[in-house]
Amino acid sequence: MVFSVGGDYQEINVSGNVVKALKYAQSVEVYIGGIVCRDRGLTVQVNHSCVVVPTVSEHTVTPLA
Repeated sequence: MVFSVGGDYQEINVSGNVVKALKYAQSVEVYIGGIVCRDRGLTVQVNHSCVVVPTVSEHTVTPLA
């Protein structure tokens, strides 16, 4: 289960440890779930079940996550 504000961006090296964990989870074929506040990023791309919390305001993304 992944909880992330941004969903883990490989392109700009954000949440590197979460990205590594997701890639490992994929390699051993386990179920991946997540709760994120952005609809982009690795968590959304590789999950089996992901909840995306809607962005109401850019100023509240982190607190809502």
